[in-house]
Amino acid sequence: MRRKQFEKLLIHDFTENAFHLPPHKHMYYELAYIHKGCGINFTNSVAMNYSAGDIFLLAPDDLHFMEIKKISHITMIKFTDAYFAGFQKNSMERPEDIMLNASFKEKKIKFNSREKKILKNSIDNILLSNESNDIENSAFVYYQIIAIFGLIRDHSGDYANAVTEPDRITQVTHYIHNHIYSPKRLRIAEIAAHFHLAEKYFGTFFKRNTGISYQNYINRYKLGLIENRLRQSIMNKAEIAAEFGFTDTSHLLHFLKKNTDNPLLNIPNSGNSK
Repeated sequence: MRRKQFEKLLIHDFTENAFHLPPHKHMYYELAYIHKGCGINFTNSVAMNYSAGDIFLLAPDDLHFMEIKKISHITMIKFTDAYFAGFQKNSMERPEDIMLNASFKEKKIKFNSREKKILKNSIDNILLSNESNDIENSAFVYYQIIAIFGLIRDHSGDYANAVTEPDRITQVTHYIHNHIYSPKRLRIAEIAAHFHLAEKYFGTFFKRNTGISYQNYINRYKLGLIENRLRQSIMNKAEIAAEFGFTDTSHLLHFLKKNTDNPLLNIPNSGNSK
């Protein structure tokens, strides 16, 4: 018999005085959060007392059971590998893209009462975490901030078609600057798909909004960065070639000769030259 396809995400919220399942192996990744009550959580035969505020992490094939001693309110958040993979594949806008979008900056975001509670909880969590001395390296704070942007994104729905061309070209150039060291990410097919633009019209769209072709824009920006490294003499040409994704130094020199007559081309391999 063919195994039934699992839902990618399930939320199971329940209150009971006796656990509804016998000892069992999990098929999902699960987060078990205890709202109230107490008892014993068994994961792979390891017994751990639980009470309100506790959370337990469970993975596929973990053997799990709960012995409820006092009526308990529990939320089980269940997900598969495909849940996170789906977000990575379809990649919602990065926080920077949302911040650059005029539709979010030039009108008030009107959250409903539920959304306001979620937002307040995230802000409160950040403020509580701010008592730490290492907040900028806190994974918890990072995900709270991501949660705020996720709330904004969910609230706004699919706004891609409402984005003006000036907004979109700002996002595109920002993307180019962030991925200038990754040539594969700058292929027209890749960048057009990322911004939900038709590949065959992307070049026309780009030139109409910048005044130069897409490839010329990339070459100019890359050239400026490379020349700056040569001026500073802190990297040799082999290191620069590797940084920008050229196959070797010869490939880098060919790019430079094709795009500029700058005398910097005559500078020897400086920095950590070998």
